[in-house]
Amino acid sequence: MNHAELGGLVVQSWGLPDGIVRGITYHHTPAAAEESICYATYLANVVAKIIGAGGSDGADPEAAAHAIEALGISAEGFDRLCELADERFAEVSQRYS
Repeated sequence: MNHAELGGLVVQSWGLPDGIVRGITYHHTPAAAEESICYATYLANVVAKIIGAGGSDGADPEAAAHAIEALGISAEGFDRLCELADERFAEVSQRYS
């Protein structure tokens, strides 16, 4: 069992909606579920890694490209998302450091 599967079981036991459970459970393997919430959670994890806010293991470029395509996000849109997340992360980090 990995942390994604365990996280899914925890939020399921809390009674969160099934979509959220799946988004957490499959946030490393969104293609296994083929649902937007799984791809969105996966990309949030990728963005966190890109901006230095989450973990040191790298994202799979092919899986990230598939998730971006599945969600209908352009390359420019994804770049802008990363910029905005980085700006917001810097603001929050400064406020709470």
